[in-house]
Amino acid sequence: MPLHPDRPWQPGSPDAWPTPPPGTQPLLCHPDHVRVGDFLLVDRRYLRIEDLRGRGGYTGRVLMLGGYGPWVMTTSRQVHRPVTSDDTDVR
Repeated sequence: MPLHPDRPWQPGSPDAWPTPPPGTQPLLCHPDHVRVGDFLLVDRRYLRIEDLRGRGGYTGRVLMLGGYGPWVMTTSRQVHRPVTSDDTDVR
């Protein structure tokens, strides 16, 4: 949905959502399952998680995002995780 309902949405416009970082896959993660190196969409930018602080139940987790600063993750969110050889199912 466009931010400006009076203008139609077009790719490349300021209303367009950013493309996820290349070489990543989307995952729905609980705050306890995010990792350093994951990317999170905040303020229409994919930001890399540089560090994690605080664990626990109802308080969530404080994520240190590159180029943004601390951000509190209290519920499950979609993150984009870099695909590595450990993530492939080899049988």
